[in-house]
Amino acid sequence: MTSLIEDIANKVYNNPYLKSLLCILEKDYVNNLSQIDKKWSLNNKQYKDLIRFIDILSRSKTPKNKNLTIKIISLLIDFPIINDDFFKLLIVNSFVKLGNFPSLQILDNFQDCFYFRELREDYNIKNITNQSPLKHIFTDSQKQLFDELIKSNHYSFSSNTSFGKTFVLTAFIKYIIENKKNENNEDNIALMVPTKALIHQLFKSINEILKDFPNNYKAIISPKIPKYFLNNKNNYIFIFTPERLISFFAENNNPPIKYLFVDEAHKLLSNNDTRSVLIYHAITMANSKDIKIYFSSPNIHNADIFLKIINKNQNFNKYIEESPVTQNKFFIDTTTNDSYMLSDFQENIKIDNLHFKHGSNPIQNLYDLINFISFKNSQSIVYCNTPRNAMEYSTKYAELLSNIKNEEIQETITFIERNIHKSYFLIQCLKKGIAYYFGNMPEELNLYNKGVINLLFCTSTLLEGVNLPVKNIFILNEKIGRRRFQKIDFWNLAGRAGRLGKELSGNIFCVRLDKKYWGGENAKELLNKNIEKQDFELFSSKKKLYNNLGKILNNEKINLKPNKLKRLNAYANVMFYHETMSIDSLLKNNFINTNQNNKDKLQEYKNNYTTIKDIVAKNINIDIQTQIKIFNNNLTPMPNEISHKACLELLKIIHTKYNLKNITEPQLSYYALMMYKWIDSQSLHEIINSSITYYEYNNKPIKIEYNKDENFNKNNPLHVNILIENIINCIEKTIKFDLKNYISNYQEFLTFKGYQINLDWASFIEYGSSNKTLIELQELGFSRNIANFLKKYHLDKFLNTNDVIDDFNEIDLKNSIDKKQHKNEYNEIADFLNWEKI
Repeated sequence: MTSLIEDIANKVYNNPYLKSLLCILEKDYVNNLSQIDKKWSLNNKQYKDLIRFIDILSRSKTPKNKNLTIKIISLLIDFPIINDDFFKLLIVNSFVKLGNFPSLQILDNFQDCFYFRELREDYNIKNITNQSPLKHIFTDSQKQLFDELIKSNHYSFSSNTSFGKTFVLTAFIKYIIENKKNENNEDNIALMVPTKALIHQLFKSINEILKDFPNNYKAIISPKIPKYFLNNKNNYIFIFTPERLISFFAENNNPPIKYLFVDEAHKLLSNNDTRSVLIYHAITMANSKDIKIYFSSPNIHNADIFLKIINKNQNFNKYIEESPVTQNKFFIDTTTNDSYMLSDFQENIKIDNLHFKHGSNPIQNLYDLINFISFKNSQSIVYCNTPRNAMEYSTKYAELLSNIKNEEIQETITFIERNIHKSYFLIQCLKKGIAYYFGNMPEELNLYNKGVINLLFCTSTLLEGVNLPVKNIFILNEKIGRRRFQKIDFWNLAGRAGRLGKELSGNIFCVRLDKKYWGGENAKELLNKNIEKQDFELFSSKKKLYNNLGKILNNEKINLKPNKLKRLNAYANVMFYHETMSIDSLLKNNFINTNQNNKDKLQEYKNNYTTIKDIVAKNINIDIQTQIKIFNNNLTPMPNEISHKACLELLKIIHTKYNLKNITEPQLSYYALMMYKWIDSQSLHEIINSSITYYEYNNKPIKIEYNKDENFNKNNPLHVNILIENIINCIEKTIKFDLKNYISNYQEFLTFKGYQINLDWASFIEYGSSNKTLIELQELGFSRNIANFLKKYHLDKFLNTNDVIDDFNEIDLKNSIDKKQHKNEYNEIADFLNWEKI
């Protein structure tokens, strides 16, 4: 039975007169997009009626009513009425009633409204009851979630992107530390994130809360715990990708983990690559160890699905409908001059005063659009579907801007010139006050987060959970790479428009610069936020998937696309591991139940190959038949020296043993050269410069477009930048991921079969060095660049025993760094060691 106030609020929500007022407000919002001095069409009576509606809706506990309150206020707040004392009182009262305390910071001097006794008392009460362990006030919804988390042994929750999931999880982690009861150093915590880019962002957040517990917990990002931390008998907070967590679990001597937080858990449900299989593998390993698992995801209405996957009580889940921030949705077609706002309450509202004159110049049209908007000085992101597009669009956009003078930007430019190259296009963008980002360099993100730059061109990196303040998102097409957006991915990106505590609303612009994008009803379909319930392929798959798994175990040929076959092989490896470890899993049980012979087939594999289960567990991207073949055959020892020739010799061994037909002889030679430079501790700057010299001297061709090559010219900035991106991709993807996985797997089989391993090639590739001290420094958490910096200038501050770091003098290190000459390096170290930045 609903209360009287809920009955009244529900009637208000459905009131046609309220809808008519909101239609007026939306039209005013559209008509004022380009206006600094906003004007509205409401008369005095309509305004007072709207105020009354806000007051009623804000007292409701129903999410849809609370969300509508935020929507109305967000449409009103940009108008001059915000300066009216009564209106400000109403907004403050509404935010307090809603429990939306972060949004109070948007208002100037909101405390002035506390002369009103009831409001002051409500605020003071919630200031106590909603206080978080982080000393910031929870919203009501965040507090309810937090209270449920601390009472549960496993949990899954989902919300919209701007809810503040990371804030709640970080508060929960601090609560665990503060209430630690285990004196045996076994209350270790792990966070699993989808990419390395998110590792460093979370590492910084976790270090912030560990300032209060310097002797209790240490944040670790390497599966191998450095001796320096082991000596101090700490508890740990591990921040891992799925691969690193799997490697950690595979080593029996590692300390136990009590809590696992799976961030961006919706990645588990993707059917597009093997990443989701890796995540499934990691969480089933954790579940088999009785670890308390907590899932966090955006926009998943059936959040219980993650608990169902690991066979936990599905009652411990929550989908949070309430949103403290709202979004305005626009479709801008520069090819037809058809632009409109997609209304929540009426037909689409045409933007009559927006016209594009540059049909053949999409970047000029984008420039005109961004400058048309009156809030262009707010922070904005332009989404591009590929790194090449992000680089190209931002560089062309920068040509339309004037140079700006800013000390922090200039310092970053100097840093990039010193560490990448003076002709890097990012420098040209920074000079104009914009940047592009696709996961390789964090410096431009730091400038954006500080508000030094307000426009950032980026790729799907944002879909991995990287948190950035965003008022406007301009989405230039409906694809991730070549694949079309799924609605959940689209809203994980678009939902970042408007950040809690920064704005009440964000703007989503789907922008058609080219007729080949945003065709048909794609924009309308994606902008409709009715996201269907999500499924997991191991639930929905019929016999075909499990029959194909049987064919893999029987070493039969399967006609599938390479990506699907790779996923299938990964599942086969996971299933083999589950059988050898007697793990009761959804995957294994479904396979056994599909065919009466499947149980015997798994038992046969268990009997024959249990001894290599840990190797297979760490290498699920390498098909099981290949690993069995290597296990059964004689192996060629790895080279015992580090040279270009040795790198080529090693890659030829790997090429043969793993039958890597997709890599040609010339490619193998090139990869060997890049690999040698990388593990020789050469800086990226050195590798780029030597590659430019090589390409120029040998008149090498470089691919400009899909079917267009040109002979390399070091004086052509485009050639230089394409080469830079090729080098970065070669190192990050081909060498550090693809080839390293094969080399690591082969090295483990050599060790297993008793071969002497004199050089740890896999670690050399992982850390970009064969120097033990540089590897140790990176295992402590320093980046490769900072490790080289510390070794070059400040190694005397570290106590070494046989190239193993036992301790270091933090105070001496802090005082010895030349903060003027090495400001960027100092600030990166300050982030890690919780010093005050300069």
